[in-house]
Amino acid sequence: MQKSNIILSTGTLVWFGLKQIITLAKGTGYDGVEIVPTRRIVKETIGASDLKFMKSIHHNWRLDIGQDQKYGINKFTSLIFTILRLIFCPSLPQSKIFIQNLSTKLNCPVTVHEISPKWTKDNQSKEFLGGISYEIMDTSTTPDELRRWLRNSDHSIVVDSRDDQSLLWAKKYGFRDWKELWTWIGLKKIKGIQLTLIGLNGIKKILNHEETLPEQQLLWLYEKRWEGTVTVEVNPISLYISSQGRLRQGLKTILNFTRQTLVYGKKWSY
Repeated sequence: MQKSNIILSTGTLVWFGLKQIITLAKGTGYDGVEIVPTRRIVKETIGASDLKFMKSIHHNWRLDIGQDQKYGINKFTSLIFTILRLIFCPSLPQSKIFIQNLSTKLNCPVTVHEISPKWTKDNQSKEFLGGISYEIMDTSTTPDELRRWLRNSDHSIVVDSRDDQSLLWAKKYGFRDWKELWTWIGLKKIKGIQLTLIGLNGIKKILNHEETLPEQQLLWLYEKRWEGTVTVEVNPISLYISSQGRLRQGLKTILNFTRQTLVYGKKWSY
């Protein structure tokens, strides 16, 4: 049995408070949570005692405003995301201060969407004590630039389980598929997987034990003896509909899917 953390992103339940999410994550068997700063999360994290259950930090989505088209997100969806960010997320200065302070307390990596000054100064003074994990989305970063960036021992990669975001970058630079991309990066540098389930179709397939791309990917990682963190990031509305209102049970099923494929190396699909 391999060692891997399976954690729940607080962004999955963006309107919940920190205590509610931690209680839900613990109750369904997750190993921890990823902190995505919302107004409520920022307020409730100050003075929080359960720091050990916070395993990683993800930069505020607010920093994505104006960038969605570059990530292949259409204008209508981008508008909805922008409104949600403005409603739920703190201001940019508040977010940056919060993330930097929390990184120092937790000594865990911060996931960013760009390796640019907008997201991180990335200097030698340990801006983020636990290091930086880059979720590949910015197609303007060249392979040579990414290679140089990865030489730093504090730098790592987070890849998305969907066959789109990181592959927008991969396809631009001639990689055939996710397997070739992940091999090129090197599994030792891939510290995290974002198990991202947004639409109804992907969630339904997992709930119904049908074959999916994430199943192929997690079984492949099992064969390679990869040990890292899988962050479950689910659209709660899609999950609520797909699980017929049983949100808690739906999250537990996704956890069981991840554990069965990645930790035990067994197929999930019938």
